Amino acid sequence: MIRFVKSIQNRALLLYVSVLLIVGCDSQTQTRTVESISGSTMGARFTIKFIPGAGSPSISEIGKEVDQELTSVNQQLSGYQDDSEVYKFNQSDSTDWFPVSKQTASAVQLALDFHKLSDGAFDITVGPLVNMWGFGPDPKPAKIPSDAQIEKALGAIGSDKVSVQLDPPAIRKQVAQLQIDLSAIGKGQGVDRVAAKLESLGIGNYLVEIGGEIRTKGSRADGQDWQVAVERPDVEKLTLNEIVGLPNASMATSTRSRNSIEIAGTKYNHFIDPKTGRPADTDLISVCVIMQDCASADAAATALMTLGFSKAIQLTERQKWATLMVVRRDDKIETVSTAEFERLTNRTSQQQDAGN
Repeated sequence: MIRFVKSIQNRALLLYVSVLLIVGCDSQTQTRTVESISGSTMGARFTIKFIPGAGSPSISEIGKEVDQELTSVNQQLSGYQDDSEVYKFNQSDSTDWFPVSKQTASAVQLALDFHKLSDGAFDITVGPLVNMWGFGPDPKPAKIPSDAQIEKALGAIGSDKVSVQLDPPAIRKQVAQLQIDLSAIGKGQGVDRVAAKLESLGIGNYLVEIGGEIRTKGSRADGQDWQVAVERPDVEKLTLNEIVGLPNASMATSTRSRNSIEIAGTKYNHFIDPKTGRPADTDLISVCVIMQDCASADAAATALMTLGFSKAIQLTERQKWATLMVVRRDDKIETVSTAEFERLTNRTSQQQDAGN
């Protein structure tokens, strides 16, 4: 059921903040301390809130463990860090199997799975086109790429030219100049791995957020679901839509307003269509996806944005995904949510209509 409503490269830098909250428990008063760790990683800010378990290590030790995990994510998945596995793979012109960690192999496998699910819309090999259009480290072009430049780049991309094996973990490319970019999965995997690290340290109540990608487990100090903001972006800016509870799940959001570029007076979004080699002609402004793991939610949100509303809603219905999409149609902005999204966030009709 669909509801229509009207209009990786920096080492983690950690800061520690402790907040004491008091909650009622029957006739007794119980105190639970919510700890917070924040900093930067993968070119984004991160925030981790958690309630230490009875046998958890010290806050400083937890911070060190988180730092090591995020550093490991960068050393494996970063496309810019010159000692990372992905960077070395991209620099190699060998078409033999390239040994990587099991985490990198798993990320590539997930990317290839979403490539198939999305009929090719999600593609980790479009990096050269991303750079050509000015969304990578290269300077912004003075004019749009020529047809010849795009055709040449298209010949060296394609997830069908990438192979992966999980045991022993390795990846391989069929074209020597092919490169991969796992940025559309990297933050999500980082969230998942930090969450797993917290659980291994005896922490069962947490919220992990990296660059807007979120995973929660358990509850806040007052026993309620962790509260997260669902953005409702316009084309030019982001505004808050509503606050929802996110119980034991992951949420990822993709929006074209976060990264666009203007070339010769025309604005282009950063979602590159791997079939055309050009920015996707999408009528979607924003996509929010809830799944169990954050890496999958991250990939799904990117795939849906690239597809555009018509194909995105078909994929969402076919896969029964929990999604909230903001779409521009006939000069109007509409919010479209699935029943699964409403169920997971306990949204009500009153909440949906607020502010419309």
